[in-house]
Amino acid sequence: MTMFSATQGDLELLMQVPATINERVTTRFKYWENGIKEGINYRGKLYRFLRIFCPEDRLRAYDCGCQLNEAGLCTIISVKDSEYTLWVGLHSESQWNGQLESALLS
Repeated sequence: MTMFSATQGDLELLMQVPATINERVTTRFKYWENGIKEGINYRGKLYRFLRIFCPEDRLRAYDCGCQLNEAGLCTIISVKDSEYTLWVGLHSESQWNGQLESALLS
């Protein structure tokens, strides 16, 4: 029997990958920020909506989430039916400084 031994690099990479959750375990809400925005509450943390990806683009969703995590933002991906939604921590907003735009447009 072979045991997997994670290296420090493996653990750091794993920490950059956004958590994937079933959207049914979240609570949606709306809030005001220069207009009505949508967010979710997951395990007591608040996230704002960024973008929806179709199943064919799910790797792109993870790539965007990883880039944002590397930049110090907290992201998660919720899965519902046949869509993947990327969310960023609502309280990470002060750290954005353009990382959102570059990750979503690259």
